Amino acid sequence: MPLPDSDTRKDWWLCCYGVTSMEKCMMCCSQILEICDSSTHPLMLPLAVSAHVFYARPFEHNRGVGKMLSDVVPEKLRPIHKGIMTFRDKVFAHTDGDHNETAGQPLHDVVYSVIDREPIFSTSDPRPQPQEYRRIGAHAKRMRAVFMTRLERHHKRFKGLLPDEEGHYLFGLSAGSPLFEDYTVPEFTRVLRFK
Repeated sequence: MPLPDSDTRKDWWLCCYGVTSMEKCMMCCSQILEICDSSTHPLMLPLAVSAHVFYARPFEHNRGVGKMLSDVVPEKLRPIHKGIMTFRDKVFAHTDGDHNETAGQPLHDVVYSVIDREPIFSTSDPRPQPQEYRRIGAHAKRMRAVFMTRLERHHKRFKGLLPDEEGHYLFGLSAGSPLFEDYTVPEFTRVLRFK
């Protein structure tokens, strides 16, 4: 069986990356709903940032692979996709200094305060209410299914090249190189099992 070409490998890799990214986004959304009773909970901001970053990973440029084009998102799901991406880009990742009012308030105002004669700098960090992450988590679950469908096409097409022995394998991106090589998973890595 011929090895997949470079473009096929990149798409395959991005599908795998998309599945794991959506699972991590879903995990963050679940934690927000379980732990955060309001948008002011101390874990709300780091979990919300993580949810948006994980969701966006396959759609942002990755050196050597490119990115998954947003046309993979079914048309009826594009409004929520765009909202998640915009919030990631304009609120959590960075913002322009001219105060984009996307969230109904200035974003990331830099505030200089003097408290007990000491200067303190802070920024405003707008964030959605925790309940919004029920919708984002459900969307990430639907997008995981989209990526899994694409991934299954690759697995079906190249079934004869898939490893069949127990173990971990590194996916090879370079055309002409082995598709999978033995891999030792670092201790800190959690290997997810797809069902």
